[in-house]
Amino acid sequence: MRLIDRDIGSLVSGDLEISAETANALRSAYAGIASDEEMARAIEAVRSARESHQWFACDCRADENIYPLIAPAYLTSAKTYYLRRLVGPKRPLHAVSCPFFRERPEPGLGRVRGAPSSARPPDGFFSVIDHEAARKVAGGSDQLRSITSVRQYTPPPLARQLWRLMRLARLNHLPPVQSSAPPSISAEFSRLRAAAENVLVSKGVPLARVLGTHPEAYTSNRLFAQIRQVQRASSNEAPLQGFLALFARSASQETIHGAEGADIQLEGGVVTAPGISLLDDGPFLILAVIGDRAGQGGLAALRAYAQPIYSATQFMPVMTTLGRSLVKSLNSIRWSLAKRRSDLRISLEMPLFALETSGGPVRPDIMIEVSSTITGEVRTTSLFVEAQYEDASIAAHLRDRVGRVFSVLPADLENEDGFKRRLTSALLF
Repeated sequence: MRLIDRDIGSLVSGDLEISAETANALRSAYAGIASDEEMARAIEAVRSARESHQWFACDCRADENIYPLIAPAYLTSAKTYYLRRLVGPKRPLHAVSCPFFRERPEPGLGRVRGAPSSARPPDGFFSVIDHEAARKVAGGSDQLRSITSVRQYTPPPLARQLWRLMRLARLNHLPPVQSSAPPSISAEFSRLRAAAENVLVSKGVPLARVLGTHPEAYTSNRLFAQIRQVQRASSNEAPLQGFLALFARSASQETIHGAEGADIQLEGGVVTAPGISLLDDGPFLILAVIGDRAGQGGLAALRAYAQPIYSATQFMPVMTTLGRSLVKSLNSIRWSLAKRRSDLRISLEMPLFALETSGGPVRPDIMIEVSSTITGEVRTTSLFVEAQYEDASIAAHLRDRVGRVFSVLPADLENEDGFKRRLTSALLF
């Protein structure tokens, strides 16, 4: 394993080879099996690499002259270092036997322990239908209860799997404008498909083999054939299932209104988060699970979860329609500051799962990272929308647990220009 300059992004003569002990410590820490000595060694290696603007080049495929990259990172809210795999359509994958081949359920090397989060991503395989659910696919746990508070909402398993995939594809992250490629729907789906290569639906079967990303894959029955082929080749007894990830401007309770006028009917319906209208609050990225029809035979789309996204060309998840307006304002601020201060690099992240802090799990509405190429300073700000809290003391409690916080006040919703001025001032060094 080697250290490379992240500004170059590939192996060159003179890159620093790290010791076998340090490489093994990094792998053990990532896999969650490190001893105290290995953990200390790994944390020091990650800290040093991050401060030196370096990436790790993994040698798991060195015999092919391929070196997948791993970035050192620091989670301010949890005060912990962690390793982030660099994945994407043009990034090489790790060897299947390498610990870095699969995403970690949670970031962190020696992460701060806290209370469990109700939104914690599911463990194990990327699956929704278990043996019990297979016998009653049209209803069950994925149906949403009627609740009014977004903060009290318990997401269904299908939603958590979609968030897991979006996080792995880094769809919830907008990089600094200086390093942003022109957004496009094809690029977003490429990232999604690349991420699907790195999660398994069952032993030895990557999600990509049973995932469709266009209505035609479903209407032509091609996806059904892929699912059955995988099932025939599999030795396990897991119930038949596949997935369909679609962009949609809108949906109804039983229909996904896909691209080019292709509508897909569902056996058990489409659901979304409380306060969101399937008809009015799109666009959406929709994940549907495909399995056997209950008592009828044949495969069909059983149920789906619709996640509101920022736009057709940027699949940044937004949890409310207000969230989409906030991302639009933040994007405007980022581009404006990039013209005024070329040294400032501002990235956005929408946390899809709660972050572990010393005071327990917390999920900010948006996290903003600002770094200066001149001073090297990096600063993370957690943005909370206080207007979404019924009790202002809840927001105050959250501010005590995540460090630097910017609150979106109710008055900000009526004065966009004033909000932009206030946030711009807060982001400047």
